[in-house]
Amino acid sequence: MFKRPYVLAIVFFLMIPAVTVLAGMLINSINPEIAAGHSNYERNYRLLSLAKNLSMLAVLLVIMGLWFLTCFFLLKSKKRSYGWLPLAMLGPFGLIILTMLSDNAPAPGDLYQQFVGKLKIYLRVAY
Repeated sequence: MFKRPYVLAIVFFLMIPAVTVLAGMLINSINPEIAAGHSNYERNYRLLSLAKNLSMLAVLLVIMGLWFLTCFFLLKSKKRSYGWLPLAMLGPFGLIILTMLSDNAPAPGDLYQQFVGKLKIYLRVAY
């Protein structure tokens, strides 16, 4: 079946849109204009605006962390060097490169690796 790090990579990858949508709804609920009509309007507006901006930054950092965890567990499942991890900074193109790496420890029932391993080099390049 699937290796545990591979499953974790898929889980972290699927968490990215869920976290983005939920955090977006939470950030949109922070409205600095609700401070209007209070005695310290200017101060409260700045504090709420700061809270909104900091929460957007925190969500960005969480999403970046999920992305790097996805790439980390993908490399771990393929038993590859962690020197490949900087490719995660290329975004989807880096993920494409990381998924194309060969698996150094394929599972015994991994039909895809068996199929690719049986191909001749010119067919493998074309595939």
